[in-house]
This record gives sequence, C-alpha cells and structure tokens, in this order.
Amino acid sequence: MKLKLFLSAWMICAASMLFAQDEDSTEAPETTKVKLEKSTLMTTIEETFSAKFKQGTEVETDRYGFVISGTLAENTLLKPVGYSVPVLFKENSFVTFNKKGEVDGGILADNHTFKSATYGSGLIFKANTELRFFENGNVRFGTLLNNVNLIVVGSRQSLMFQGGKQVYFNKEMAVLQGYCGKEVKLTAKNPQGDLRAFTYPEGAPLKFDAQGNVTVPPPKKKKAE
Repeated sequence: MKLKLFLSAWMICAASMLFAQDEDSTEAPETTKVKLEKSTLMTTIEETFSAKFKQGTEVETDRYGFVISGTLAENTLLKPVGYSVPVLFKENSFVTFNKKGEVDGGILADNHTFKSATYGSGLIFKANTELRFFENGNVRFGTLLNNVNLIVVGSRQSLMFQGGKQVYFNKEMAVLQGYCGKEVKLTAKNPQGDLRAFTYPEGAPLKFDAQGNVTVPPPKKKKAE
C-alpha cells in the first residue's frame, strides 16, 4: 500500500514538472526585433516616454512590447539616465534605453551641457555626436565641444583635452582616454618599463592607467624633408 502511494505521488510530481516545463516553453522571448513597415509611435520601458521610430528600421522590444532600442524617426526629447530634464536626440539615429526607459546611449541633436558632481559648471558635448551614460547618470564617453580642463583618473591633476574628439571617463568622470589639448609633459613608461617624463604634442592620443600614468608613447616626430 505504501509503495503504491509513493509511486502515485512520484507520478503526480513528475507530471507537474513536465507541465511547468511546457508552460515555460510557451513564454515570450526576453526580447524581440521587429522591422517597422511605417514610422510608429512606441513606448519605452515602464512607459517613461513615447517616441516615433523610423520606417524600415528594426526596433528591439522586451516581452511586453516596450522599446529597448531603435532608430528615431524625428528629433525627440528623451530623458537620459539620472537626469530629470529631457534632452533632444537626433532623428535617424540609434538610441538605447535602460530598464527604467531612460536613454543610456544616443546621438545629440544639439550641443548640450551635462553637469556632474565632478564638474559643477558642467561639460558641453557636441551636437551630432554619440553620448553614453553610466547607471549613475555620469557620462561614459562623449565628444567635447571645446578644449577643456578635466581631471585624470588616479590623480587630482587637471589636463586640457581637445574639443571635437571623444573622451572616455570612469564612473566618477575622471578621464581614462582622450586627446591632448595642448603640448604637455606627462609621466609614462619607456620601452624598458621605467617611468619618465615625455612630451605629448597637441592632438596626441592619451590613455591612463589606474595611477594616472600615460600608457601610450608620444607620437614620433616627423623627419624634416
């Protein structure tokens, strides 16, 4: 009798597991990509914003139909990560959204000033260039409008970085990578691995290690013809 009861319970448990697996297999996929036959007004995650996405382009949505990424059909005001004020993003450009429906990457339609605790007066980023954000709302990378002094990672030293070029930041918006705004002497490792001062001309690419030392050699001087 006990054996029969055990077998019956086991069969019920096994059937329940199979049924659960069958239910899972019918669930909608996490994300779906759809090619739009016409420009379509769609809603971002958690209904934060609505935006029109461009005809003939792919839109990625989550299982509930909210937009994760797509190409804007027109200039559109959208709220970036961590900002309360919407920013104008460019038509015909690709945008991505986080789980709250905020923009974590897109192309600016206008020059725009983004403020942070590190730079109280803010930094102006250039129109028609890509901007990406960290989860805390600080800029991950973007293109500066003008030459500007910025703090380098691993130190409190301030260096001038070149406008019109991309700059990469850490989460506190100290610079990881950019381009030299004017000639300057910086500490870097020579081919033997020793630290020494090198002169970097205006426009030279710069990358920094965690201590604030440059990890790329200065460009070689062109030989006079």
